[in-house]
Amino acid sequence: NANNLVVTCNNLGLAADGSTAAKNGTNGLTVVGAQDLTVGGTDTDTRNVISNNHQNGIYLEKVTRATISNNRIGTSADGLSARSNNQVGAEYAGIRVKGTSNTVRASDITIHSNQLAGNNKTLSTTSTTGGSHAIYVDTTNTLTVTGNLIGLTPDGLGALNNIGNGVYTSNTTTVTIGGITADKRNIIAGNADTIKTSFGTQNLTILGNYIGTDITGLKAIANESNGIFLSDTANAKIGDGTAA
Repeated sequence: NANNLVVTCNNLGLAADGSTAAKNGTNGLTVVGAQDLTVGGTDTDTRNVISNNHQNGIYLEKVTRATISNNRIGTSADGLSARSNNQVGAEYAGIRVKGTSNTVRASDITIHSNQLAGNNKTLSTTSTTGGSHAIYVDTTNTLTVTGNLIGLTPDGLGALNNIGNGVYTSNTTTVTIGGITADKRNIIAGNADTIKTSFGTQNLTILGNYIGTDITGLKAIANESNGIFLSDTANAKIGDGTAA
């Protein structure tokens, strides 16, 4: 089984030069039914570059306790050029997490300090939903998203957009996006909806993020649609009066 799997220092979907396409036929990384997964690590020395894959960059199904940190997903190795996951033009994502039913769910997913950008393939003309999202999570208990650059270059100053949503959740409980300290702040800009929740998302907390700006908070990098869009979402808190 894949319990206690650690994935570090790989190019998944790119050649050794970190730029040339070498896509996988489905996802860059697929893990199903495992526990205690680590993708990346505590610093850039453990970084994976997961880009240019046919469907999702990372696909987790029924996974319990996973940490995805310090990776570049959807870009070249230097983080400056788009190398989109979702080459097929349907509803996929840089990071895709899901359960398979209300009783078989993913749980305890942490996504921290990644650059998620350049996932910019448009939908086929026959599709009616979605796009190339940065993060797409459904049927999951406990999701934490902190410290990420979503839709931006590595310095946080320029746009490198995802064509879909920055963070999209569906049927997910206990969702935390951001926090009250600077290291927890997500910078999310240049996407469709920055944060979108729907279809039974519950217990949502959004704190201290910069939405639609660069990392300084001073320059506008507009999202195409809403900053925050909540639909069929219960028990949501946006901000707590603490300065970002």
